[in-house]
Amino acid sequence: MIPGSQLIWDTALADIATSPMQLHFDQNVCAASVQPGGLCGASQPNAFCWEGYPAEPPVLPALPRTLAETELLLHSPVVNLAAITEVARCDAGLIAQLLLLANRDQEESDRFYRIEDCVVKIGLSPLRELVGAMPSLLPCDWRYGALLNHSRLTALAAEAIASQMHGVNPEQAYLSGLLHLFPDLVSVAWAAQTGGEASSESTAWPLPAFAWEVIRSFRHPSAVAGQEHRLVEVAFAACEWASQTEQRWSATRRSSLICI
Repeated sequence: MIPGSQLIWDTALADIATSPMQLHFDQNVCAASVQPGGLCGASQPNAFCWEGYPAEPPVLPALPRTLAETELLLHSPVVNLAAITEVARCDAGLIAQLLLLANRDQEESDRFYRIEDCVVKIGLSPLRELVGAMPSLLPCDWRYGALLNHSRLTALAAEAIASQMHGVNPEQAYLSGLLHLFPDLVSVAWAAQTGGEASSESTAWPLPAFAWEVIRSFRHPSAVAGQEHRLVEVAFAACEWASQTEQRWSATRRSSLICI
């Protein structure tokens, strides 16, 4: 497990257990933080067709540590699928690329969402090529890095909430939390690679249907959620917890600087 992730998960679970926030959230407030011009000022209002993404999807950057650890694991004498999964699931950029490769030829109802299944479907040789070709997140990519951090916190909180509920799959909750800002990730990556907005031409990025429903709910919080409404509720509550946690951390850092 990535250092610190268990502490974050435990903290989220403890906060949720002792706070009325568990499933009481303000969708409008939470959505405002991820709307275009909101969190990190990521994307433009018309940057995406919500049924799909640019005709040539950008290759999303991944964290340097994720790429280094994954490459080492993929080239070890005995490939440990569980270890690869544990490293990969921490990085929304790498997860998105795995889903893209694994689900290109899958019907929507048959799309993979478990990382282990994606790795098996892709195969080791193509996976090594993918990881070797993926761009690494640079220190100057602060907007993309902020989105990754927020998504990771949201994913951990969503998994913690789902683990305490009946009828909500924790793995699906984690992936939904990790990808709830997916349009912003793609927009920032596209702008960095092309110098402009995401193309208006689009093709479906093969995410699982439940992940799409969560993404659309964040973009249009007033819309009535479909069959995944409980998953949407979990994702909104997790996003709110993540935002509050980031604000607390930011305030703590400012206080430390003032004291110095």
